[in-house]
Amino acid sequence: MARDVFISHSTKDKAVADIICSNLEKNGVRCWIAPRDVMPGKSYAAQIVHGINDSKCLVVLLTANSFKSRPVRKELERAVSNEMHIISCCLDDVELDDEWSYYISAEQWLDGVDKQIEELSEILLESIRSLIPVPEKKSSISTPPTPPLVRSKVMWHVALNGQTSQGMSTGELISKIKSGEVKKDTMVWSADFTEWTSAGNVTELQEHFSKKIVPPPLQKVSKGSSDEDIRLGEKVYADCGNGVKLQLNLVEPGSFDMGSNDSDADESEKPVHKATLTNPFWIGKYEVTQKQYEAVMGTNPSVFKFKGSNYPVETVSWNDAMEFCEKLTDKEYAAGRLPFDYKYTLPTEAQWEFAARGGNKSLGYKYSGSDELDRVGWYCDNSGSKTHTVGQKAANELGLYDMSGNVWEWCSDLYGGYPSNSVVDPVGVSNGSTRVKRGSSWRYSVWLCRPTNRSWLAPAVMFYDLGFRLCLQTD
Repeated sequence: MARDVFISHSTKDKAVADIICSNLEKNGVRCWIAPRDVMPGKSYAAQIVHGINDSKCLVVLLTANSFKSRPVRKELERAVSNEMHIISCCLDDVELDDEWSYYISAEQWLDGVDKQIEELSEILLESIRSLIPVPEKKSSISTPPTPPLVRSKVMWHVALNGQTSQGMSTGELISKIKSGEVKKDTMVWSADFTEWTSAGNVTELQEHFSKKIVPPPLQKVSKGSSDEDIRLGEKVYADCGNGVKLQLNLVEPGSFDMGSNDSDADESEKPVHKATLTNPFWIGKYEVTQKQYEAVMGTNPSVFKFKGSNYPVETVSWNDAMEFCEKLTDKEYAAGRLPFDYKYTLPTEAQWEFAARGGNKSLGYKYSGSDELDRVGWYCDNSGSKTHTVGQKAANELGLYDMSGNVWEWCSDLYGGYPSNSVVDPVGVSNGSTRVKRGSSWRYSVWLCRPTNRSWLAPAVMFYDLGFRLCLQTD
């Protein structure tokens, strides 16, 4: 079958190659990528050759790994022989030798060293479309569906499990709310609306969601208590299983100026606005580690697997991170260790930034815990192109580690522009398709490691510098 693009990459870069492939295919680009498109029982090398021959363009991901890969060079050689279009995506700082320069000197070069994967995918898509015809692929849920011409009662359109259920009566919708299938953040639409909205924001539906009683604030206990008793104090210890604990530190309620107007601030960080958090919450002392993730989920998806497993878990999507939180919540409830109406989840963007800045103890540092990034974070200049054991750098004012660098950390919010007015307990926008990530990683420059920096990705995306930090709060 003819393809638009053959994606050439080192097997060690499979995670990022798969993400780029997925992003391109969502926009109508037909990709050939190994090992997905290699049929079992047939010659691997022969299928690579056929894949290149059947494609119009070759995209090569240039990294330190692919630079050393002989198969990648052979794929480039075949593409040059076929006189194919070649697009080089440089993801690492690499110096080309004469052989590489011969293959790609006359072709398109995309510099992705300091770019987010979504941004790079968009630039790559534009480059592909400039070389070969690729039909525009429109999203089927970007606009509300066309309602029936004649309706005798209110009909609802509900986004469930990635699909849109059409023609649902109010009674049917209420039944799904009561069964738990439709939640407050489920997106719904009817002819009375101009856009999709969350079910919890629809006045006539609000009374059908179960009402929860908010318990009094958690109480501190004496310092001499055991780990299990300390759970209700300034430190909380979640039991992941198999003797693996996860510590969270208390963040007291407070207000702060969220965002930045500094000269180096991105437009997404503006305008600066007052954010007030009225409830205490607990946030992970460290990023969730591979050992902790595996104890809860039974698997370790990380690309960087090291002895001891105290490196941060990575290559997890937002969906994966939320599943971890839900499983841990269920486990702790079942064991009687979690107070009523509390849950483990991802921090909101406001909670994350407040904690990274040091909460009420903030000293106004440029990075999380210091004005010198080398003291508190792993980034492109000191990481050696890999993640590092959590907690090796200095902590911030709240005793939290690695909130600048090491791995990006998912937040619960949908990404959207900041409001200009003051906000109380913000949870982000109600509509959107991408989720917020914060903190930057070992791959990026100092600029992205500031606590105010914002980034975002689709919730299904996984990357080898993307992890998360746990949060405990009222449900």
